[in-house]
Amino acid sequence: LSQEALDHADLSVLTATIGAAALIKNSLYVYLQNVTKTMCPPKGDDKGGSLKLSYKQFSEMTEALAERLLDLHCRLLTLYIMQDADCLHWESNQAFFESERSSYTIQMWWLYMKGTRQDLWNSVPPSMAQRVFAGMLNETLTILTVRYTQTIPSKARSQLLLADISNILLCVAELLPSICEHGEAYIGLNITNQSKIIRDVHAKCHELFCCLLLRGAPLGILYKLLKKGTQSVGMFSPRKGNPSPWLIFAWPQMFPSNQNGHLATKVSE
Repeated sequence: LSQEALDHADLSVLTATIGAAALIKNSLYVYLQNVTKTMCPPKGDDKGGSLKLSYKQFSEMTEALAERLLDLHCRLLTLYIMQDADCLHWESNQAFFESERSSYTIQMWWLYMKGTRQDLWNSVPPSMAQRVFAGMLNETLTILTVRYTQTIPSKARSQLLLADISNILLCVAELLPSICEHGEAYIGLNITNQSKIIRDVHAKCHELFCCLLLRGAPLGILYKLLKKGTQSVGMFSPRKGNPSPWLIFAWPQMFPSNQNGHLATKVSE
């Protein structure tokens, strides 16, 4: 059943299979714990017998299927959701959709991530759902960071670039709590002690945020603030003991207004 689901890219069947395998694994664990408490064989290593072997097999099965599920989600995202970058025509001299909306790619990415988050937590174990979703977010954020930091839009399409980056940061700010174990990981405190994926997500969002500031702020403000280099501006580098600057920009209502900074305020305006 799992192989058929993988062959046909049937996510609903695959997640249901993983959920069933995880349920069997947990049931075997309960049986195994009861057996090892009541049985007293000559050798302690023999406790559980075939139950221990079955539990190991189902544990390996669920982990292997989780990796395939992550790979399948990433392939669907990269091949069908995020591949349409050329349709935005960054070099065009006409504003995208008369500057009334951002790109379809970011909208579809957001809808896919939001829907998948709900499906994962409704069908597979929470720890597995967290790992799969973290891999999806990190993988797709890599593509978006490279794309938007290297794109050279025309003057007419510059507003689209700023709108898309702003929307990406806002979307990540809403998705990030799902893969964080505690508040420090979410706001970027003690980042060196966090998991690799959390560090990567914050680093990529920081790159996007710097791109947003450098391309979106008026030149006069940039000149005043950057006369001594980017290191003199706190927004361009993570600060110890303070939330990540990109998160302050994405969720200004969560932090005191004096932490947003003059440059971020001008960009948002």
